[in-house]
Amino acid sequence: MLAAARAAKRVLPDDAINELAEEVVARLASRIGRVTVEPRLDVSIEAFCAALISPDAEAASRIIAQERRDGVPLDVVYLHTLSGAARHLGVMWEKDEVSFLGLTVAAGRIFEIMRGLRQEVPQQAHDPKSAKRAFFAAVPGETHTLGVTMAAALLRNHGWAIELRTGMSHDALVEAIAADDQKMIGLSAGRAEGVVALIRLVLALRIVKPEAKIIVCGHVVSEVRGLVELVNADAVIEDTGDVTNQMDALLAQYQA
Repeated sequence: MLAAARAAKRVLPDDAINELAEEVVARLASRIGRVTVEPRLDVSIEAFCAALISPDAEAASRIIAQERRDGVPLDVVYLHTLSGAARHLGVMWEKDEVSFLGLTVAAGRIFEIMRGLRQEVPQQAHDPKSAKRAFFAAVPGETHTLGVTMAAALLRNHGWAIELRTGMSHDALVEAIAADDQKMIGLSAGRAEGVVALIRLVLALRIVKPEAKIIVCGHVVSEVRGLVELVNADAVIEDTGDVTNQMDALLAQYQA
């Protein structure tokens, strides 16, 4: 997410950066702040936020590791420390006390911490019969959806189970993807003008569905240079005519 933040800062206008920052704050708060728990007064949220945006990439992780060694339950780590940090980062943003780059770095580190915490929870057995599944969607505001519709049809013809959504608003699409159990998400944008909506969508999905692999396709891939870094995608599909081979290859890579 750090590389994506730097790339966005270089190429996007200030109002777009503000919109993306607000998305980070809103999604972090909704992701890890849904339940109220008894607060842990021995953990300073201000100090934890300082660790999240500090040059030391491991400082925040060490605080969480110490909490776990001290026997702090996972729900308290999520709903006090991480949720409290998300709220405090929002206050810092409103007071202009943190930059978009700093906010995105903090969000990325929270994401990494949550990914590490998931390893402490037993995982359900994987059913190989359901491996070839993905969620495909057109970026909000995108009116040219023929390409993504055809890509979904091609994949279905080759044994993939594809959930396809087009014409949805940002919030509705994020909610739909978050509620779905697919781990591969294909996002299609046909215009360079749609890159801000694409980045905003990816930022939201990184927070509400951090385990997912996000693949970007559509004409935007050829129109915007450095798209992987800018959007923070896991992969891009340049030729939708070869989408089945590329998706098969990505699935094999992700399962390796």
